[in-house]
Amino acid sequence: YYRLPFCHPKIHLQSENIGERLAGDRIENSLYELRIGVKENCKIVCRKRVGKSGVKQFVQAIDDDYRVHWIVDNLPASTLLTDRQDPSAAPYHVRGFPVGFTLSLQSGRERFLFNHVRIVVSLHQVVDDRYHVVGFRAEPFS
Repeated sequence: YYRLPFCHPKIHLQSENIGERLAGDRIENSLYELRIGVKENCKIVCRKRVGKSGVKQFVQAIDDDYRVHWIVDNLPASTLLTDRQDPSAAPYHVRGFPVGFTLSLQSGRERFLFNHVRIVVSLHQVVDDRYHVVGFRAEPFS
């Protein structure tokens, strides 16, 4: 994720368990701050200009169907999808979320970068001030 020209913090690698190492996962910190019980709307994390080489990197990531894999409390992010060909079908979850999408237009293929992410964390209250994360969904949009 941070090999793409997204804004990123000074990286602090988190300790990994044997399963994460075998899967090739690297847990890194982010610029996002989540607080239990605090709903925030449209918080700007950063602003960044991207040059031609950065645009090429994003285009390649979109063309390669690159998916972002975030975790919160060791729970992977999912994206809720619906079947456009069968709207009556039940929505389903897939792991991670895409960096962007492609549209075929008369002028050719256009790529669009998702520059916003709605983060939805579902909690279960165990006792008065203790919660367990029971769901984590990322909804990218532009």
